[in-house]
Amino acid sequence: MKSKLVVTLCLVALAGCTERASMNMMLSHGELRVDKTTAATFDYTVTVRNVWQPGYDAEIREDRERLALNAMKGECPGAKIVGEDFIKIGEQPKDRRLGEFKIKVFCPPA
Repeated sequence: MKSKLVVTLCLVALAGCTERASMNMMLSHGELRVDKTTAATFDYTVTVRNVWQPGYDAEIREDRERLALNAMKGECPGAKIVGEDFIKIGEQPKDRRLGEFKIKVFCPPA
């Protein structure tokens, strides 16, 4: 029983490390960007290129939202996603759209 608990805890820790590593890689390659905005209804725009990384697929809404909120943790721990747009930047074979997701994030006052 103890060994199952240890294995489960290790898997959870590794999943968090993989997600953080993917986010750092995306930041360094320009596939993820956080910009402050002057819009009235949201405070930041998180731009995510439509790419696939281990454990992350931009085509899956939950993955993009989780990535955006994780990217905002330092700036705004209570961030809320209030919308998103997709900007098409070309054609790509198969089922993946070539473009960027612009995720609108509201940062409530602390």
